[in-house]
Amino acid sequence: MSDETDWYRLEDGYYVSANKSYVSYKDNKSKVTVRKVTGVAANDVLNVRDFPNSYIGNVICALKNENLVDVIGECFNNNQKWYLVHIKNSQYEKTGWAAACYFS
Repeated sequence: MSDETDWYRLEDGYYVSANKSYVSYKDNKSKVTVRKVTGVAANDVLNVRDFPNSYIGNVICALKNENLVDVIGECFNNNQKWYLVHIKNSQYEKTGWAAACYFS
């Protein structure tokens, strides 16, 4: 594209567009990494969003400390690392973005 915007394919099959001067990525040879939610206050939750940004991403579900998720991708937005997580349990199956600093 003429405005330096490229399309990037995420491991879940979705595509995102971004100016390539703002994108950092790596090939993820492993398909899935299991991570545990940590560092969330006892009376709080970690929001999973439809976009990797706390201000414009809509909340699609929430996680508590000790919850396990499959990490299927990652990106950086405004110097903050985000994980693309897949959650599947008896209530629902969701894929969305969560701040990587809350995972071990």
